[in-house]
Amino acid sequence: MKIAIPLSEFRENSSIADSFGRAKFFLIIDSSSQDKQLIQNPYSESQGGAGLKTAQLMIDHHVDTLLSPRVGQKAHSVLRLANVKVFLTQSILVDEMIQAWAAGRLPADQ
Repeated sequence: MKIAIPLSEFRENSSIADSFGRAKFFLIIDSSSQDKQLIQNPYSESQGGAGLKTAQLMIDHHVDTLLSPRVGQKAHSVLRLANVKVFLTQSILVDEMIQAWAAGRLPADQ
């Protein structure tokens, strides 16, 4: 399973970005191998459709789960169609968020 987390800085234990589509970077973690990949979001500065384009970026990276404080309706619909599970988070550090998700303390976004 691949888990994506929006970051505000290009470092693994950065603070979480407030918005999915406007996040500058993402950390993608492969839960089976524990491999981690930092990627830049080329759509964070888009004039329009940043959320939709970022949703497609997640799909292209084969993400199964997204942990994010906020996801727009259109992006959420695209992610849902691609069977990506979205969990709402607080703006906390990456390690804390992963622990909260693993413990089942993050609500799934409907």
